[in-house]
Amino acid sequence: MKSEHKLPPLPDRAICHQYEIREDHRKKAENTPPFLMLDLSNSVVRRVDFRTAKPIITEHEWLGRMSATSWHYALYPDAETDLIAGVVCLGGVNCTGGSYLHVTYGLTPQEIGVFARGTCVWWAHKHSASFLISSALRMLKHDAPHKKIILAYSDPSAGEIGTVYQSTNWYYLGRTKTTSYRYRSPDGTREFSDASIIVQAQKRGVTWKQVKQEYLDAGWKMIAQAKKHRYAYLQDKKDKRLKALLESMSLPYPKRGK
Repeated sequence: MKSEHKLPPLPDRAICHQYEIREDHRKKAENTPPFLMLDLSNSVVRRVDFRTAKPIITEHEWLGRMSATSWHYALYPDAETDLIAGVVCLGGVNCTGGSYLHVTYGLTPQEIGVFARGTCVWWAHKHSASFLISSALRMLKHDAPHKKIILAYSDPSAGEIGTVYQSTNWYYLGRTKTTSYRYRSPDGTREFSDASIIVQAQKRGVTWKQVKQEYLDAGWKMIAQAKKHRYAYLQDKKDKRLKALLESMSLPYPKRGK
């Protein structure tokens, strides 16, 4: 790999980027919504389609784009409104690019789910994220009963430490072991991840190394990403082997600034 293709890694952010996005939307809002979510007593979570979730993610989530997800859940302030306060999007291991991720847990790829995207709007209740995630996990048991564990990642370069996963009792498994990269176009207007390289290679029937080299030859740059925080949620509470494995892998929760 030619060194001139690589840019310095992104540093950890001190403030969560999605918090900054919400604050920016709040300041720019010309009108306050018909109501602010003062509590969650009347809130409902529904399964929605990809198309419904997409505009919320693209406008409010820090990556600003969807992933290859299959299950999408939206939080509504009450059963009568069509205003969406937040969404979460889940998929399989293809969302991470981790083709062999299941081996670590002694599972099949189909038994692992991934929290790939999630965000709440600026006027949502402060506990909306944890309420939405907990509700989505319960609904996923019905929608995808074959999922035994759900994985999630928090990106320090976006100021994330996984606070919402800590508040909903996930296992913390430390940081990812390998460095991932993003690819930036020569003019700096486009970016995509390692996972996109793999998807493109699969669609074309070539190796990911071939696709990567094509981009590098065209002047794209590689940006090293901070190693992400890893979390796991045990969906199948009856699986004692898996529970023991996750407990043995579990580490103390990370704290901001440490």
